[in-house]
Amino acid sequence: YYSRTITTQQSTTGCIFVLTKDIDMSSVAFSGIGTTSNSKGFDGTFYGNGHKIKNVSITLTGTTPQGFFGSVGSGTISDVTIENLTVGGDSSSAQYIGGLVGYLNGGKIDNCNIKNVKIAGISGSSGGAVVPRGGLVGYASQGSISNSNITGEISIINNSSTYNNSRIGGLVGYATRTTIENCFVDANMSGVFGGFIGDAESLTISNCSTSGTMTNMNSQYIGGFISYFGRYTKIQNSTSNVNISSSYAGSYCGGFIGYATITGGCTVSNCSASGNVNTTGLDVYTGGFVGGFANNNASDTNIFNNCYATG
Repeated sequence: YYSRTITTQQSTTGCIFVLTKDIDMSSVAFSGIGTTSNSKGFDGTFYGNGHKIKNVSITLTGTTPQGFFGSVGSGTISDVTIENLTVGGDSSSAQYIGGLVGYLNGGKIDNCNIKNVKIAGISGSSGGAVVPRGGLVGYASQGSISNSNITGEISIINNSSTYNNSRIGGLVGYATRTTIENCFVDANMSGVFGGFIGDAESLTISNCSTSGTMTNMNSQYIGGFISYFGRYTKIQNSTSNVNISSSYAGSYCGGFIGYATITGGCTVSNCSASGNVNTTGLDVYTGGFVGGFANNNASDTNIFNNCYATG
């Protein structure tokens, strides 16, 4: 009933849903909540009450955002754990894909955890920007994420594409005008380009961390914490302890940031990278903290404050 309510254009504004027990969805056919073309998205409150939902398999449908929740507007998702989650199928036409939320558009996520997540990749080749994919959220805009984490395994599956992009992240694929605090990723990641965030723009991050491993990356930009660091982004008190192994030719690979387009308003303060960055292949630019910069502003000492790499 919950899923049908949202996909039939009934408003969830002011509605509160409370999970009262653990759920095993091993035998449940499920396409996600609020994922159809006529979906309003979710604008209510979902309170997991500390319970666990496990063994979830979502089959991608249509061109709308995909995840356990396809689209979340002004809604709040809190206090729930999802274990063993697969978002699979034909992803060639899906907009945004995330484990918990495909598209977070102004909503809030707090104290949500995912253990072991697999997300469909893209078949074929693409030279441009890729549809965002994230272990927790595919695309986050004007929202907030706090006290949440991804653990275990994060895998981008059935991915045969090669592309110059960045928008696949351990926590969020692409984030803009969003606040993220007190979150972490501790996982073995396959096909993930940014251990914490794929592409960051006008983003504020504090007290967050990544750890684990990153392998099987076919991206131009690879970072233990952020793949592509865009304008007006601020990061403080955050760490990356990810061991990276990459052989993708022509890539920028950094222990904390893969590639940075530094413009006004960017700051990185009290951050560190301590994992090993191992790269092979032609024309690979490697850095313990940053793989590469887009312009000469990299020398601006006001951007990086008390940051270091020890890997």
